[in-house]
Amino acid sequence: RFIVYSLLGGGLAGIVLIPGTAALFSTRFAQTSFPDQIKCYFNLPEILSRHCVNVAAEIRSDHWPNLYCGVAVFFFLPLYLCCKGISWKEKVPRLLLLCFFYMSYAVNILDFFWHGLNFPDNLPARQSFLYIFLVLTLCFETYRHLCDFSFRELLLHTGAALLLLGFCCWFGETYGLEADSFYFSLGYCICHTSHMAKDREPWKECNSDVDALYGYDGSGDEYNRDECASDKPQCIS
Repeated sequence: RFIVYSLLGGGLAGIVLIPGTAALFSTRFAQTSFPDQIKCYFNLPEILSRHCVNVAAEIRSDHWPNLYCGVAVFFFLPLYLCCKGISWKEKVPRLLLLCFFYMSYAVNILDFFWHGLNFPDNLPARQSFLYIFLVLTLCFETYRHLCDFSFRELLLHTGAALLLLGFCCWFGETYGLEADSFYFSLGYCICHTSHMAKDREPWKECNSDVDALYGYDGSGDEYNRDECASDKPQCIS
């Protein structure tokens, strides 16, 4: 039955796909050839600097990805690497996928494959929504384990986040990155990290926003609120 309905669905789709494909190959799309050599568009600081506030959006074909999803990324990603509450079995595949996305933005052949064996005329790096979803997932996972870090560790990571931001803006000559973007990003980053460091105390009492909203952990089990009286903060697992 599965095979029959699969063939039926493919046949119905072919009614639209075959004429559409024939029309597509009569356009400029068919004139695009596979890249002759590997070319690198950007370096890593240039890609990361696209996370800054008020960076001009790229809608032309200069390959600049639109990646802004919050300046807190500069704080959470380094924190994710050092988080002991997340096993390396979870970290390694996600970090490899993150590196693959960075390479996809920078290397022309991967960019060619991402856009259906073609280079986009407008709106480059259209897979950016997948990258942003992954980054925000990593940030949220880190936020859930925020109580694993001491106040001193959070302050050290705040300094690391500011250094990372400055490094990316200094060495990343990205399109649309102006001085005001850097200063706004710096201010937002300080506000975010200060709030996170301050917000650690409610986590120790199990009064986090996530706890208040859901009242259960990721496995579906209710929290034992009597455990919150212990000295060690109880994280969401």
